[in-house]
Order: sequence, then structure tokens, then C-alpha cells
Amino acid sequence: MIKFVYFCGSLLLLAACGPSEKRSAVSDAIEASTAQELCFQNITGNDSLLVTLAIVGNDVTGTLRWLPAEKDKMTGTLDGTLQNDTITAVYSYQAEGTNAREEKILRLTPDSLFIQHGELVDQNGTWVLKDKRAAKFTEAAAKTDCK
Repeated sequence: MIKFVYFCGSLLLLAACGPSEKRSAVSDAIEASTAQELCFQNITGNDSLLVTLAIVGNDVTGTLRWLPAEKDKMTGTLDGTLQNDTITAVYSYQAEGTNAREEKILRLTPDSLFIQHGELVDQNGTWVLKDKRAAKFTEAAAKTDCK
């Protein structure tokens, strides 16, 4: 009888340990599967817009490069959050040798990225949209393979 009690107790201990290891492996797999890298581009004539995004949960980081054929190129980083299909980020960039920060609102669709444009105002050193409701999602970039 004592052997039977020890046997049952051992089974209970093993059963209690087993699922928690499986849960952590499943949690790791879910976290790994939620990390996404997305790339978008729009090439019009000799002008290029290239955007890369890394999304982990609701956190978004990436790069945005506006490369016109002539001057005034802008290259920098994005740092923001994702809510539903909309990313609100701060774009820290360099243009014509000057550093600047600008709020960027991006909308994701299954095969495109749209950038909201409107009148900007300076708010504590960051350019933000004056009226987000009046601003339009006018610039689009098609989803592409990340290289």
C-alpha cells in the first residue's frame, strides 16, 4: 500500500511538472510567431520611399527612407506602437544635414502601408499633425519582400 501511495505521488509530481514546461515552450513559440518584419516600397519615377518595420506585440521599430531623385532626402528611424491597424510613431530623421523629429501615423493593410499627411505644428521639438481628423492617408507603399 505504501508503494502504491509513493507511486501515485510520483505520478502527480511528474504530471504537475510536465505541463508547465509545455506551456513555456508554447509561450515561446507564440512570442516568436508574433514578431513580424514587414517591408514596403513606393518607386515613382526616380523617387523612392522605403519602409521597414519590426513589430513585436504592440511595439514597432523600423526605418523610413525618402530618397527623391533630386535633393531633400530624408532617412531615419521609427519608434512607436501598433493599435489595430494603425501605427503611431516618432520618426527621427536627418534631412539636409539637420536632425528632426516628426509624428508619423501609418495604416497597415494586408499588402500596403499608408502614411497620413496634413499640416504640422511644432510641439516640444517634435512636428505633429495639427488636426489628425483632417489629415489624409495619401501616400502609399506596396508590401515587398524584406532583403
